[in-house]
Amino acid sequence: MENQFGNFETHREIHEIKNQEIEAFGNFLRKTRIEHDLIYKDIVLNVGVSESTLAHMERAEAFPKEEKLPAIAQAYGVSLEKLIEVFRISKNAHNLSKISRHDHKIKHKS
Repeated sequence: MENQFGNFETHREIHEIKNQEIEAFGNFLRKTRIEHDLIYKDIVLNVGVSESTLAHMERAEAFPKEEKLPAIAQAYGVSLEKLIEVFRISKNAHNLSKISRHDHKIKHKS
C-alpha cells in the first residue's frame, strides 16, 4: 500500500522507521559527545540544563527547547545548521508518531 512513507506493507515497518528518526537526535548528541571526549558536566554548564535532562535527550526521551539549540551546538562543537537539521527530522518524526498512535486508538475504539 502506497503512503506518505513510501511502499511499506505493515504499520510495524512504518513505526520502526519513525522510531529510527526520533532516535536520530539523541544518537547524534551521544555520538558527538563521545567523539569529542565531552562529559555531561561540561555540557550542562554550557547549555544550562540538568544532567538528567541531557540524559533524556541523548536517549531520545525528550527534546530540548528550540532556543537551547545554539548553546547545545556550541557545547557539542557542531554547527548549528547540522544540529537544527537533525533536530527537525527527529521532532517531525516524533510528532507523526504521536498522531499515528492517536489515530490507531481512535480506529480501535470504533
